[in-house]
Amino acid sequence: MPGIAKREPAEGYPPEEGCYLRGNDYSPVAVAVILKWMREKTPPDIEHLVRTAVERGAALAGTIQTENVGLEKVVCNIVANPNIRYLVVCGPESPGHLVGDALRALVKNGVDGHKRIIGAKAPTPYLFNIPDSFVDRFRRQVSMVDLVDEGDSEEIGRAVWSCYQEQPVPFRDYRLYDPGAFPDPPLSGRITWRVTHPEREPKTEEERQRRGKLQELMDRVRKSVEKKSKNGGKEAVSRSSSPPVPAPVDPDRASAATVVLFACGHNAGRSQMAAAFFNALADPQKARAISAGTEPGDRVHPEVVDAMKEVGIDLSGAKPRRLTSELAREARILVTMGCGAACPHVPGLERMDWPLEDPRGQPPDRVREIRDAVRERVARLLSERGWSRIREGGSR
Repeated sequence: MPGIAKREPAEGYPPEEGCYLRGNDYSPVAVAVILKWMREKTPPDIEHLVRTAVERGAALAGTIQTENVGLEKVVCNIVANPNIRYLVVCGPESPGHLVGDALRALVKNGVDGHKRIIGAKAPTPYLFNIPDSFVDRFRRQVSMVDLVDEGDSEEIGRAVWSCYQEQPVPFRDYRLYDPGAFPDPPLSGRITWRVTHPEREPKTEEERQRRGKLQELMDRVRKSVEKKSKNGGKEAVSRSSSPPVPAPVDPDRASAATVVLFACGHNAGRSQMAAAFFNALADPQKARAISAGTEPGDRVHPEVVDAMKEVGIDLSGAKPRRLTSELAREARILVTMGCGAACPHVPGLERMDWPLEDPRGQPPDRVREIRDAVRERVARLLSERGWSRIREGGSR
């Protein structure tokens, strides 16, 4: 375009792979379509939005799922092309990740010293894998056109068209035009992948101490199991989803304990691990856990059994069971882990959701990562409710 300065993107642009389409490198606009579904279940209308954006002239258009690693990839790709001056964000907001809210907060506020997006309401809005210079550049280079919770392809196309006009044109409350390339050279770099699961990282000193104490406790459990095995004990741990507790429980006091129900699809992986960790780490006079599934399997997944044995818990004899409304009524808290709308609704029951990946069929290292994520969520819940066995100084 005559009179509008343009620059070459960085070598290797766009640096990050992802689910996006590449259009005109000299276009001033990129489009991020929020994806609240699993990638393999992307609806056709979301794919249509992405195609429409590129056909109407966007430099890049694709989907974004998370408020951390997904957002880091967007930042890297945009700062590598100084021609991109607008980011149109559209599609239905993700209730689990609040990606749209995180983007608004990032553009407005940046990140704090702990790499957290200031003012974001998302669960884990941390940008651990990109330098602050990328965040600063992103905020100076682009303006956000906020169409969160909208999905009209014609309206998205009109927003894209408005961004590359030579003279300002009205689009809703914006006046859009192509201001030319950002004056500084492109920034070239990829995310470091130093932190692959931001939700598991301790965010405060208190959380770091809690993680250390939890690890100490699990180490003691493992050593105890190894010692019993060497001494010829019949079993290292009880063959149930609820590992043994070292102290006797007063039946009268135990009956008053809060019951937490962990539920997933097959009760053969995540929920079994959660209940096992909960019962190993909780004060049994205050709380205990049970688990169930909407479509229970025949047995606990072998890869889950193997991973749990590594931390001293034997689930080889645990039997998956069906999640029913009657069973749910026994609990005060229902923690869902993938059963979605199939989980029964019980009035008065506190409910929370842990969006954790299904370990079935995963390689051993990935199953260990899921196991550790379950353990940390359980430990956090116990600490927040005051149900943990762990005391200051590591005593029990």
